[in-house]
Amino acid sequence: MEYDEFSNIYSDALPGLVRLKDRLDETLSKIVEPLAHIDRCQCRVKGAKSAYKKYVNKYANHSSPLANFEDLVAARIIVFFTSDIPVVRTALLDNFDRVERTEKKPEFDDQFGYESEHLVFVVPPHLKPDTTAEFCPSTFELQLRTILMHAYAEPQHDILYKSSGEIPKTIRRRLAWIAASCWGADREYEELRRWSEAIGN
Repeated sequence: MEYDEFSNIYSDALPGLVRLKDRLDETLSKIVEPLAHIDRCQCRVKGAKSAYKKYVNKYANHSSPLANFEDLVAARIIVFFTSDIPVVRTALLDNFDRVERTEKKPEFDDQFGYESEHLVFVVPPHLKPDTTAEFCPSTFELQLRTILMHAYAEPQHDILYKSSGEIPKTIRRRLAWIAASCWGADREYEELRRWSEAIGN
C-alpha cells in the first residue's frame, strides 16, 4: 500500500483516535492526581507518517492496515524518582487491564542507553467513542520513566532519528556516556530522597 492510500485510511480513523486521546488524557490525569512526584502526564495520537513507516516495516502483510497497531494512541507518565515507577504502575493496573509489560534497557549489564517501561493496556469501554462509526483501537501504549530517563531518551531519539546511515562509534560512545550519567544521577537522587525521608522532610 502506498502512502497516499494509507493516509486516506488514517484520516478517516483520526476523529476516533483524537477522541480516545482526549478521554485517556482526562482519565490518566485523575489517576495520577493523588500521587506524589509526577512531573507530567501526556497523551498523543501517532502521526500519519510515523504510522505508515511502522506499517511498512511491521504490518504490510496484514489485510487491515490499522488493526495490529498497539500505539496509535499512546501516553507517557514521567516521575521524579525510580521508586515512583512501581507506585504509578500499581495505580494503572488498578484501572486498566494489561496486555504487555516490557522494560526497555540495554541488553548487557556493562552497557548504557535507552531505558523506559512500556505497558500496553486494553482500551476500556468507557473510553471508546460513542458511536461505532468512529475507529477505535483495542489497545493503547503507555511509557513510564523518570525525568532523567526522559532527558536522555528524547534528544537521543531526535539525533538518531534524523541521522542517515551508520552512526559513528565515537557518537555512540558519547551517547552511552550521557546515558550512564543519567543512570547514575537517577540512583543518586533516589539515595537523596531516602535521606530526606529519614530526617523527616
